[in-house]
Amino acid sequence: MATGTGKTYAALGCLKELSIKRENLLTVISCPYQHLVTQWKKNVEEFNVPYEMVIAESNNSKWRDQFIDGLYDLKNGVVEGLIVITTHDTFSSPKFRKILKNSEGEVLLIVDEVHGIGAEQRKEGLIDKYHYRLGLSATPDRYFDEIGTKKIRGFFGKNVFEFSLKEAIK
Repeated sequence: MATGTGKTYAALGCLKELSIKRENLLTVISCPYQHLVTQWKKNVEEFNVPYEMVIAESNNSKWRDQFIDGLYDLKNGVVEGLIVITTHDTFSSPKFRKILKNSEGEVLLIVDEVHGIGAEQRKEGLIDKYHYRLGLSATPDRYFDEIGTKKIRGFFGKNVFEFSLKEAIK
């Protein structure tokens, strides 16, 4: 979808629909930059998703404990669902992957600016733990990086919706 056409809201709509159909859903939202983590947090709150939220990035030194505690609460039915909003760098880190691998139940992955996740180090976060996968971008393919683009396309699958800049302008 072209820039400014509502990718975030489309993704949150998908999350809301899936949360109705699935109990104890863990959702991971990965963003390229810390300011987008803040923006996603605000959007999730405005969308009234009734899940606990963990911000997993370098400005929150307690994110690991909060993530582990949130998974424990999710497993034991203390919370309806859990959303972890993180940066691409933290998402692909060994610490994040280790915690995620110990989770139980279904997991939704939303990756903002999905083309950024195809970088060499960041591809490490694309593990099989995710049952539902949604990549968002105005430009999902990586320029001059056929390997990264192939990894993204292989992990997320085909485009499910397109909304061009030309259509947006109309």
